Amino acid sequence: LLDGEDWVQVSSGHGFTEGPAVNAAGEVFFTDIPNNRIHRIAADGSVTIFAENTGSANGLMFGADGGLYACRTADAQIVRYAPDGSYKVVVEGIRGNDLVVLPNGTGYCTEPDAKKVWYFMADGQKKEVDVGIEFPNGLMVSPDHSLLTVSDTRGRFCWSFSIAEPGKLIAKQEYGW
Repeated sequence: LLDGEDWVQVSSGHGFTEGPAVNAAGEVFFTDIPNNRIHRIAADGSVTIFAENTGSANGLMFGADGGLYACRTADAQIVRYAPDGSYKVVVEGIRGNDLVVLPNGTGYCTEPDAKKVWYFMADGQKKEVDVGIEFPNGLMVSPDHSLLTVSDTRGRFCWSFSIAEPGKLIAKQEYGW
């Protein structure tokens, strides 16, 4: 917040919002899961529908390529949206919730109902890298891409992993309360 300014409501009337992501132009994108939409908040504060029929899109993140990556939970897909709202499937077979995309186009994704964390590649390959966190949800990599932190929204802790190499996590430990 800016000194002397208060919170300002930007948008309302949504079913359930999730997955805020910001592009290089400073526009904010977010999902409205029950209404199958992704919205865009422009720099001037106007809110528009970016994409509809989004397969209950949940987590969003922009990649280094400028594409908006999304977990289409209902479709069990990770997709990449172009600036016009069209999309291409990147990975199939993951009912993902949240994701992180690394500069090389690979990434990590949580699948809460299956208690799994996945690694995925730009060519569509995927690899299970952890199983057993009660409800793995949000996740993020450290700025130097050496650590992955995964929240457990049904547990007491986040979990920290060292990224030994792409798609290989080691040293899993409780991190934070």
